[in-house]
Amino acid sequence: GMSTAVLAFPEAERSAFITVLRKYPRQSSRNGKFSRAQLRDTDLFPRASYAGNPTAHRFSVESMIADRWAGRKP
Repeated sequence: GMSTAVLAFPEAERSAFITVLRKYPRQSSRNGKFSRAQLRDTDLFPRASYAGNPTAHRFSVESMIADRWAGRKP
C-alpha cells in the first residue's frame, strides 16, 4: 500500500505521485524496504554506464538511503 508520507504532499503533487505509483506498481517496495539485490543492482548501473569513471565506481546508493524506520529486507 501507499505510505502515509504521501499524504504530506500538497494535493497536486500527491495526486501526481499516486498516479505514478498506480501506473508503475513495481517501481517501489510496498513496505518501503530495500533488498540487498536491489541495492547491488542500483550500484551496478552507474558503474556499467560509465565504465572507467572513478566517480561512478565510488558511487554507493547506501549513502542515499535513510532506512531507520523502514528497515531492510533480505
